Amino acid sequence: MQFGANRGSCWNGLLLEMQSRLDYHSDNLSERYTMAKRKHQKKPMTIQQQLLAHIQASGMTQRQIAELAGMPESNVSSFISGKRGISLKSLNSICIGLELDLIKRGS
Repeated sequence: MQFGANRGSCWNGLLLEMQSRLDYHSDNLSERYTMAKRKHQKKPMTIQQQLLAHIQASGMTQRQIAELAGMPESNVSSFISGKRGISLKSLNSICIGLELDLIKRGS
């Protein structure tokens, strides 16, 4: 009778240890999954990337955009080609020319 009792407590101990290890690995996997998911989420487009997308989608030439924005074509060309960034003044001029508004994401 004592042998069976010891055997049961041994099994219980083993089951508890296995459950503890499974819980640990489950938590660890869950945490790694969450970290990997965050890493692979798309980052929101920057204002410059969004403006480039609108410029390309407009089907307009660089000259037409420059005329609408009242700025030299070379500035538009340098921005589109990635040779230089864009000033807030130029950004504003292009947005007005393309009738774009800056809005809060998710609105």
